[in-house]
Amino acid sequence: NYAICRIGNIPSFMVRSFAKFMDLSLPVFKDGDEVKAVMEKLPPSVDGVSWGTSRYYDKWEQPDGSVFPASNQILEPQGRFSSIVTWTPRIHYTVIVKDKKLMEFQRAKYLLVQL
Repeated sequence: NYAICRIGNIPSFMVRSFAKFMDLSLPVFKDGDEVKAVMEKLPPSVDGVSWGTSRYYDKWEQPDGSVFPASNQILEPQGRFSSIVTWTPRIHYTVIVKDKKLMEFQRAKYLLVQL
């Protein structure tokens, strides 16, 4: 079971610290099918949901340190943020769901937590 918490608009490097401070449990996914199932359940009106997964150099880590099972499906941001991404180090960027797609981003509006 999962819940979505509104967290404002915080930088990606603060997502895990915020969850820890609020005593929230971030999800750890075992396989890509579980990721897909959760994505399908997210309401379309909620965009920018962080999963607590962070980029650490060239890999995507879940809160327990394991590799995110759907790493190959994460898209780079497009549009007005794409130029920012090219010159900033993307360490600690977070995975968000936007338009039913996994995307890396530097801010999050919502947080997916495990109940």
